Amino acid sequence: MITKHTYVHAERFDAAAAAGDGTDEDWLETWDELQLHTIYNFPLWEKAVHDLLKPNFAHLKSIFRAYAAGAAGGDGDTGTMDMDEFHDFCIEADLITKEYGFEVMQAQFTKALDGGDDSVLEMHEFVTMIIRVAFHRANPRYGINVSTGTSGKTQVDAEHVPLPDALENVLEAHIFPHCRRDDGAPFAETLLLPDVSAEIASKRRALDDWYEAISEGRPGLELKQWLDACAEKLLFSDLRVLEHRCRFTEPQAKVAFAASAAQKDLGLQPDELVECVARCAVDKYRGVEPMSKSQAVDGFLRNLFGEADEEEVIYQACGFGAPPDSKLKRKKPSSGPPKAKKEKAKPPPKKKEAPPPPPPVEEEPPPPEVEPIPEEADGEGEQANDE
Repeated sequence: MITKHTYVHAERFDAAAAAGDGTDEDWLETWDELQLHTIYNFPLWEKAVHDLLKPNFAHLKSIFRAYAAGAAGGDGDTGTMDMDEFHDFCIEADLITKEYGFEVMQAQFTKALDGGDDSVLEMHEFVTMIIRVAFHRANPRYGINVSTGTSGKTQVDAEHVPLPDALENVLEAHIFPHCRRDDGAPFAETLLLPDVSAEIASKRRALDDWYEAISEGRPGLELKQWLDACAEKLLFSDLRVLEHRCRFTEPQAKVAFAASAAQKDLGLQPDELVECVARCAVDKYRGVEPMSKSQAVDGFLRNLFGEADEEEVIYQACGFGAPPDSKLKRKKPSSGPPKAKKEKAKPPPKKKEAPPPPPPVEEEPPPPEVEPIPEEADGEGEQANDE
């Protein structure tokens, strides 16, 4: 009875009823699977959040597929997103703030899994995660008692950014402008740009020689060979040079491989390697605004061949010439194809020096001889007594 008269009832939004005819069934299915009931003020904002996501669902699917293509096996599977791919998404969308770091976002990744028996996001879990991140990013102190720092929902409603406003900001200012998609113009158009094609032509012979050395005579350049070659040249990095961010990860290398190889099991062919390299170059130097795509291709190839590190590439592309003494805390890439590590010869063991001989033992001198006291004659004694 008490619950009946005190419980606040709110009508749930019915997406199917509001949709009418011709609504995308994929969207309705995804909306029904979203797990949003634990977010503050649910379900008062359901309709507003629905109306934000529905017209942008195709964009979100494209973004999800673009990041999910870097699956652990590198087979181009676009059905799930793992933690490494999620990390790339957060970095490239610029979602991380001082008060809401990636460690906290990982909790939203876990909650979005909804107790599943796997550790990867499906499409509906990805959308759930975006909504949760949007709210907590805009309200990083939600659930914290400001005065004591203890847990408790003590902040008044006026101090919270409403979820629809937070979600709109994340979508329009971060995700849509910065994130990769898989439905953009074919990358072949980038390869046909005059300055890009000229840059590739000038280095094609060197790239073909590199291909032959790394593929080791196999029918194609396999994924493991490609990743090992990138790791050998220290290409996987996250650096800041001249206030520009230069970032390249293993999932990005896998995505480029999967998008370029016609037969992924066989590996990259020489022409496909050109596209793969160009994709990686554009991704790696995306954050360096002064660099053109042709400069990015030139810089990535110089990194790959061991001719220059990222600092040298960015300094020259920005017109500053050679950089000063490098501040990058890592080794400069070596030149030439990866080589097997040689074990250093161990120095011969040092001869142990013989211990010094003990000092000679000094013999104690014999005790002095004591002369016996002579005994008195019997006559002399008697004479003394008489006296």
